[in-house]
Amino acid sequence: MDDNLLKFRTPTYHLNCLLCLLADLHLDDARNYVVQQLDDYTFQTSREKRFAMDILYCVQEVDSDLLVDHIWNFDYVVELSFRQLTLLEVIMEAVKSTKARSKKSVAASSAQQAMQQRVDAVLEQDNSDSGSSWGSDEDSASEDETPAVGVGTATSPGSVRRGSVISASMGDSVHS
Repeated sequence: MDDNLLKFRTPTYHLNCLLCLLADLHLDDARNYVVQQLDDYTFQTSREKRFAMDILYCVQEVDSDLLVDHIWNFDYVVELSFRQLTLLEVIMEAVKSTKARSKKSVAASSAQQAMQQRVDAVLEQDNSDSGSSWGSDEDSASEDETPAVGVGTATSPGSVRRGSVISASMGDSVHS
């Protein structure tokens, strides 16, 4: 800026530009803009640049509480315009929604990890108890040794006994 009357208002212009970039969720463009404006000595040493850097930090770290503190402190020193407050409100909503999404994704990943641990525990228990599970080799060996008595086929030692009781009672009723 070559005009002496406008030269000392450049920090406000730069801050407004940065707020517009952040409200449109262009974080990389906002960082690049601040780096490009470092050679402007009026912006480099201004409180607007410090406020802009604080906002960038809060957006990167997704810290809405710290962002509110920085906004309040800057507004206490320099009154923010309605337009700036509106842009800051949009930025705040974006930070809050990002924080909520990150909490949901953390909760979903922890739920997924818990489910995977349960599945692993069940599979481990199933592998360790394979000798006592249904249809194991030991059960089929005991079935082969025990003759099936009665109607139907025997699938377990209990069914063999039930079959013998049923066949005995049926045999008594047939012979009488």
